[in-house]
Amino acid sequence: MKQLLLLAASSAVLAGFAHADAPEDKDLRQQSVIVTAPGPDRLEGELIGNATAIGREGIVETLGPTLGDTLDRQPGVSTTFFGQGASRPVLRGLGAERVQVLTNGIGVIDVSAASPDHQAAADGIDAEKIEILRGPAALAYGGQAIGGVVNVIDGLLPETLPEKPVSVDLLGAYNSVSEGTELSGRFQGVQGPIVLTLTASQRDFNDYDIPGMAESARQHAAEEAEEGEAHAEEEHADGTVENSFVNTNTYAGGLSWVGDNAYLGLAVRRQEAQYGLPGAAHEHGDEDGDEGEGEAHGEENPFIDLEQTRYDLRGGIRLDNGFLKEITGTVSQADYEHTEFEAPGEPGTVYKTDGTEARVEASHELGRVKGAFGLQYSDKTLDAFGDEAFITKTDSENIGAFLYETMEWDNGFGLEGGARIEQVTRDNIAGNADFDLFSASLGAHQHWDNGWFVGLQASHTERAPNESELYADGLHLATEQYEVGDINLDKEKGLNLEATARWESEQASFGINLFRTEFDGFVYLAPGTLDGEAVVEDLPVYLAPDVSGSMWQGENPRARAGLRSTFALALAALNQHDSVGLFPFADQLRVALPAKSGNVRKLRVAEALAAQTPGGQTDFVASLGKFARMRLRRGLLVVVSDFFDPGGVDAVRESLARQRHRVVMIQLVRKSDRDPDLRGDLLLTDCESGREHDVSVTPDVLAAYRRAYEAHQAALNDFALQRQAGLVQVDVDEPVLPQLSQLFETGALVV
Repeated sequence: MKQLLLLAASSAVLAGFAHADAPEDKDLRQQSVIVTAPGPDRLEGELIGNATAIGREGIVETLGPTLGDTLDRQPGVSTTFFGQGASRPVLRGLGAERVQVLTNGIGVIDVSAASPDHQAAADGIDAEKIEILRGPAALAYGGQAIGGVVNVIDGLLPETLPEKPVSVDLLGAYNSVSEGTELSGRFQGVQGPIVLTLTASQRDFNDYDIPGMAESARQHAAEEAEEGEAHAEEEHADGTVENSFVNTNTYAGGLSWVGDNAYLGLAVRRQEAQYGLPGAAHEHGDEDGDEGEGEAHGEENPFIDLEQTRYDLRGGIRLDNGFLKEITGTVSQADYEHTEFEAPGEPGTVYKTDGTEARVEASHELGRVKGAFGLQYSDKTLDAFGDEAFITKTDSENIGAFLYETMEWDNGFGLEGGARIEQVTRDNIAGNADFDLFSASLGAHQHWDNGWFVGLQASHTERAPNESELYADGLHLATEQYEVGDINLDKEKGLNLEATARWESEQASFGINLFRTEFDGFVYLAPGTLDGEAVVEDLPVYLAPDVSGSMWQGENPRARAGLRSTFALALAALNQHDSVGLFPFADQLRVALPAKSGNVRKLRVAEALAAQTPGGQTDFVASLGKFARMRLRRGLLVVVSDFFDPGGVDAVRESLARQRHRVVMIQLVRKSDRDPDLRGDLLLTDCESGREHDVSVTPDVLAAYRRAYEAHQAALNDFALQRQAGLVQVDVDEPVLPQLSQLFETGALVV
């Protein structure tokens, strides 16, 4: 249940803002005028496509925590949903990069279209008006509007002088579902031609209530089957969706000069938000190896912390030269950043985007012909940092020119149409991509004095693939999806046919829109496929190289081949889109890197392996037993070692038998392991313990040693067969990579 309180007051008590002479000319752009539509300003009922203008009162009545939630009740509008903090409008089944979200006719300049867990930097709580254009609007706003446009008009920079010298608008709301509060306020004052507008808003929502458990019975049963009693003993949220909180704060101000035939203004907006990602809780080991003897932290609740600062400069001039009627221009610049925290104090991936977008439009009239033409330019940089960054730095530049014309006859018949050309360039270290786009539309309509309006419109639109579709390569923490882009993608084309019929009287109204859209080269994520073949995405691969003291002895130590083998296996796993964790061991387990994926992970693994130093004595039971207790997500455990433990092969078997993961053993061997070149009386020193032994090496001693060695190897082989584990021998004195090919030939790394 949601309770709302709306207070609106107008006052002239501030003498400093006294307005001496109210202007005679009223603002021609009333609530029913769709300023977002291409071409001349027209009423909702004059458009062939389905358009809606929601005024302040309507916004308050349907206000939700996000823009998508606020518009969800509108016909033909749905929303993505990622808890209370993130949702984005979906128009006619199309969303993300096919629905352009604007603020005052300019893009929001954020990363909300890249993933459903990213909040749009426009929520509508302090909006003066929201306009929705369903269907292609690419002629005016580019290929990203192939599905439609949502334009949030904040009213910070008015084009005409307000009627009242001072106005105040206050909003308070309480949401019992999440025990949340919403507050917003607007102040507007007029002094001569100067207009000052200030707005502020705040949302504070707790986790929201649901009638049941947050985890489905099917999911609970599946996890219980995998984890056994450990999962059954876990507590699960009943009646509450954990980690669904939202906290946002927005502050904005605008200062405008408004003359009789011109206006110019500057606005600044600052938005800060924190919101949880329900369902994205995850487990990982202790990276430092100190907490709980290296056991898992348990479930942690990721959340996003975002901030954006935006500047808008907008102006216009009204002309009366017989052809040009008005010229308007807007330049917007924004800096956006959000950090995906794995837990408080544990920042993960950081997404940054900064960009500038400019648009100039001129309306004109010549006889029966009314229309508009203009230019649009944008320059944007998107970058991501962190182990789970799934996209590298990309610079995008868009240049477009558009024209839209209408013709109306006295009998109510009209024609309309237009075209747009656009050039899109994307620059990335993986390669550059250039697209030349063309969009066009043609329509006809007829309206009668009895209230009927019918229309038919055909349009062709083209869209360039976005940064993620071209260059993504990594796992996104929040959505738990591994995305792989394709730099060879071509532009996406859409052919739309739409018919409109409406009737309106003083007492009632009726309307219907029929549409069909066909796409050529539709770009979409294909889950679980790569090059047309099914694959398992994000398999955890845990690499455990032996770094005990004995591994570093000699001119060509086993550790060298072991670390090379580990790195080669890490690259192979990451290239097939698995996550990789690094757990070196000796007498203790070292948690070097938790299991994560992505291209950046390759560098992290290389750095961690290069930093390894000799450890103490070999102790499989203590070190790998500790790994077994960490309760990491089930995956593949690859142990790289000579498998010589002071406790014998029994210690090796005990440590590996308790693992819940599939096990692969990479044994580092030498020919001399079986037949050492030793003779006579020798003083042998244990390189790990330092203990010394006097040994007389005779043929009988060597024969006994070989029998013991062969028994050790036979026991390892038997264990591998019983455990259904892979056992691959790598000769440290030979090249490593050809020998590791056995893993891929047998499919040991593909499960």
